[in-house]
Amino acid sequence: MIRPLAACLLAAVAFAAPVGMTAQAAAPPNVMGYTQSDLSGLWQGVFYSNGGLTLFDAFISDANGTLTGSTTELNTFGDANTAFLLADIAGTARNGRVSFEKTYNGVGGQSHTVRYQGTVSRDGRRITGTWSLDGVSDQFEMVR
Repeated sequence: MIRPLAACLLAAVAFAAPVGMTAQAAAPPNVMGYTQSDLSGLWQGVFYSNGGLTLFDAFISDANGTLTGSTTELNTFGDANTAFLLADIAGTARNGRVSFEKTYNGVGGQSHTVRYQGTVSRDGRRITGTWSLDGVSDQFEMVR
């Protein structure tokens, strides 16, 4: 379930797309009846932690279900001298499910890896799921 504040933030991001942008064409259905979307592009997201939320941007490259990319987020838990935290992502997308690892690159003193598992919406424009790190987990959501 989407938390109310995040729903407002994500709605604002979703409706802020420039005029003239078109939805990407859907790929043909796979054997399970799910339409596999190319997840490449810029995504806006939110993850929850310790009762708060953090907004992030993710740039994803999807090469036939192999995901690579990077994220940028406001620094909410790293060294105070750094405004943003940066991370690399790597994972897979298959049959409407995504699994990826986000590894912080050391900026802000953070270099740990967070695991993400989620479900892609049928139109390929939303991913919802759970992140986990050392036995702690919570929700995340991404839209484009």
